[in-house]
Amino acid sequence: MILTILGILAILFATVMIFIHPTLNQSSPQYLTMWNKKMRTMLFTFGIGLVVLSQSFFIARESKQYYILNKANGGRSAVMTPGLHFITPFVTEVREWDKYLEVKGVKVDKEGNLLVSDKESEALKDVEGIIRGGVSVRFIDKVTADVYPSVRFSLPSDPKSFIKIVEKYRTPENLVMNTLVPTVSEQLKNITFMFTADEYVSGGATIYRAEIEEVLKNGGYVFSK
Repeated sequence: MILTILGILAILFATVMIFIHPTLNQSSPQYLTMWNKKMRTMLFTFGIGLVVLSQSFFIARESKQYYILNKANGGRSAVMTPGLHFITPFVTEVREWDKYLEVKGVKVDKEGNLLVSDKESEALKDVEGIIRGGVSVRFIDKVTADVYPSVRFSLPSDPKSFIKIVEKYRTPENLVMNTLVPTVSEQLKNITFMFTADEYVSGGATIYRAEIEEVLKNGGYVFSK
């Protein structure tokens, strides 16, 4: 970004000097009259070079993954490691995704405001999927409760699978809100329906959590109620 701005400023300055140079004469300050055609051309070329250079690479950050699309030939690739990476300038689109996406249930008051401390509120800025009010569940003995899950999902680490997800969902927000949040909510409801409230409070909480973790990792249940 900085290189692009500097390049544009250099181009604009050289362009301005083209128009005002004819009005300069020997009585003008030396630092103005020295801007002859050759120097203006050099500055213009330098500006173009900075702009091209700024579009020829990007710096991949830690904990991020990148989808790379070459709009000229339709080529697709992925960058999974941090560091400096070169791309084709002007025709390459780079999309940044977090390696990890988080879904978290948060309590709310009657007005729908989040019931969190200032510190917790700051941390929630990095949470992609906030379930306001948690997930309302029902045990098989008809006891109801609100569950506040906190689940962290890892994106695929192999380029082929990562590219497939990006092209299917387009943005992390679509993936979180259209798949991850509904999946977490549905599986919480399904698992809860396998337990009675008495089983949960009588020592079954550990098994309950283990079942939820299992279905989120390896696939869930489908119930006909």
